[in-house]
Amino acid sequence: MSYIDSPGSITINTKTGVHTGIAEGDTYVGIEVIQGSNYDDIFISGAAADTFDGSMGNNDTVDYSGSASGVTASLVGGLAGVGGDAQGDRLYNIETVIGSSFDDSLTANLAGSKLIGGTGNDVYFVNGNAVNVIETAGGGDDEVRTVLTNLRLADNVERLTYVGNSNFVGFGNGLDNVITGGANNDTLSGGAGADQFIGGAGSDTVSYIDSPGSITINTKTGVHTGIAEGDTYVGIEVIQGSNYDDIFISGAAADTFDGSMGNNDTVDYSGSASGVTASLVGGLAGVGGDAQGDRLYNIETVIGSSFDDSLTANLAGSKLIGGAGNDVYFVNGNAVNVIETAGGGDDEVRTVLTNLRLADNVERLTYVGNSVFTGFGNGLDNIITGGANNDTLSGGAGADQFIGGNGFDVASYVDSPTGVTINTKTGVNSGIAFGDTYVGIEQIRGSNSGDIFVGGLGADNFDGSGGTDILSFASETSGITLDLSPTVLTGIAAGDAYTSIEAFQGTSFADTFTGSARAAESFIGGGGADTMTGVGRGDGAWYVNSSDAVQINLLTGAVSGGDAQGDVLINIDNLIGSAFNDTLTGNAYANMLEGGDGNDILYGGDGNDTLYGHSFTDISALSAPGSTDNQADTIYGGNGDDYIMGYARDVGSVFYGEAGNDNITVFSGIANGGDGNDTLTGLGHGYELHGGAGADKLYLNASGDAYGGEGSDAYFVSSKTMVAISDDGTTGIDIVTLKNIQSFNDVRIMTNDQGVYIFNAADVQSGNLDSGLFLKDWNKGANTIETFYTNNGDSFTIPVVGQAMTESVMG
Repeated sequence: MSYIDSPGSITINTKTGVHTGIAEGDTYVGIEVIQGSNYDDIFISGAAADTFDGSMGNNDTVDYSGSASGVTASLVGGLAGVGGDAQGDRLYNIETVIGSSFDDSLTANLAGSKLIGGTGNDVYFVNGNAVNVIETAGGGDDEVRTVLTNLRLADNVERLTYVGNSNFVGFGNGLDNVITGGANNDTLSGGAGADQFIGGAGSDTVSYIDSPGSITINTKTGVHTGIAEGDTYVGIEVIQGSNYDDIFISGAAADTFDGSMGNNDTVDYSGSASGVTASLVGGLAGVGGDAQGDRLYNIETVIGSSFDDSLTANLAGSKLIGGAGNDVYFVNGNAVNVIETAGGGDDEVRTVLTNLRLADNVERLTYVGNSVFTGFGNGLDNIITGGANNDTLSGGAGADQFIGGNGFDVASYVDSPTGVTINTKTGVNSGIAFGDTYVGIEQIRGSNSGDIFVGGLGADNFDGSGGTDILSFASETSGITLDLSPTVLTGIAAGDAYTSIEAFQGTSFADTFTGSARAAESFIGGGGADTMTGVGRGDGAWYVNSSDAVQINLLTGAVSGGDAQGDVLINIDNLIGSAFNDTLTGNAYANMLEGGDGNDILYGGDGNDTLYGHSFTDISALSAPGSTDNQADTIYGGNGDDYIMGYARDVGSVFYGEAGNDNITVFSGIANGGDGNDTLTGLGHGYELHGGAGADKLYLNASGDAYGGEGSDAYFVSSKTMVAISDDGTTGIDIVTLKNIQSFNDVRIMTNDQGVYIFNAADVQSGNLDSGLFLKDWNKGANTIETFYTNNGDSFTIPVVGQAMTESVMG
């Protein structure tokens, strides 16, 4: 019977015989098939075996909701129904089937089909994409079975079972789901609810990648958090976390954890009853304790047990946390973080990196690679072991043991904050080298400060690195002979090699020193009548530890006083005096004379000399006293272009540049440039700068007085306190640059019977008249400065009495 020509939809009810539409009142005898209209029809089946054809409607429905028992109905290929009102029914072109109030089994393949179960424990066979399962909330314990390779469980359905033969990806809903995979490699996601995952055969994964937040998985206790709370696993090989920072706590079974896309996913073995071996590299199988058989993917942090663990990482940002026990960390990538408990065992980092600094609270660093290694310890007593090549090992603070291995290995103290003493004779060092020992180390390298090296019986190789470094023989019981001129050293230095060693210290007996042509060396003779011979220019003699003042004349060779008594100096150009009142005289070469403490007298003589009333060279390694307060040195530059430097705590020092273009800096005292074009700088307070003859530059950087003298002099005023200038030279053109006054508009002039004052307008406005420039005796003849400049280049003149001030702007 066909209703294909019906002008509208119809309802066919073979259960009651009451129909609608153009079928109203119709009865059927010997009719095997009822065909609906081209509209959306409803077919209600009775006890007899019906065949319904929905024809061309888009949503034709067969309704078994009135059945007195459960039904099995299929929208696929006219398969005969079973049970209740569906017994023997065959359905064609039907889009929707409504089940009974009992346990139904409904099947569909085509997209858009609807399976509506109602109450009862219903089973839905979903074998096509976009089949819609509609289940009543609380309507029994329902299940979807599917052959699709990817399916998300409909609302209000509790179970999802894969019955196909491929790899399956299944998603639950917000209920407590039971999700069952097939015989291959399935990925199962439960969503919210306490879910049970049954993997079946194959390598199956439970994934929380769609979680709205981080989770904790604890396979040791079975108590999880986040959307994993209440979940259980049967036949699951891999647990994949969320896209947030998850925590995985492993139990005794072999787990595989995948952190997914979180930035700091953690596997925690802190509850393991024994030590673990765990790796964050490439899913390597774990060993021991709760890590036995575990494989870790996309995990950034691993926490060890309270026992002896072995933890490995390659990727930057990874964290290895050992805890108690003697832990070994394999660090094979840059920026891997090792976090160890203070006092948590005797721990070790092993690495293939070519450069590594040992993490805090770890005692050992061992290189296991094949390249040249640079390793740094920490503040503990470290054991640092190199490899088979040329390694550089630094221990830091603590009593460290350096084991070089093969190759040319260096124990370095370059990162020391202060100088060190290395004594291979006694093995007793100082500074951060205190307590250090060396095995298979070919060279010991000092800090960037002043170090002292004391050699032993063997062949020592010392590199002073930065700073002023000293090789000391002071502990020898008789005078020594040290000749540095041969390439291969002999005598007391036989077999030794020295690099960047600036000074060599003798004994309290009569020593003999000879320098080399390879570098400029300095010699500290100490007590006894010593002979010091320089080779080339620039060699020096130091008397910093002398018990009395010394008098040394490099021009005549006269030497006396203190430790200098009886010494012979040959080809020596540089001197450092004692802590007393020394007299040091240079020769015709470029000398560097340092007076040290005391009120010293320095004569540069000929040559371009550098003269310091204090100690300029870092002599802290010798524990010699540094420059103290109240020094009053007298320095004579002599001929040549000399550099003379005062000291910040000088009181009353007097410096004479004499002939030549000299550069003199004074703090508290007098600088006399003498002849030549001199540069004089005033610092400190209460100084005087006297340019003398020549075109001089005078820098007033603090409170003081300046006298340019004859010649074209240039004054530069940067002081924030009052300075005074008096210039009555009759030759040359003199100028003053006021660095603290920006433009002519900022200039304010005041006069009195003593002279002329130039102030910054802002200082005048604020009442600060303690800064500025005083032109002493300007109206009494000391008025030969032709031009004044402000900081931006504006120029102006200062009139004498009866003249007007003028401005000219420099273009």
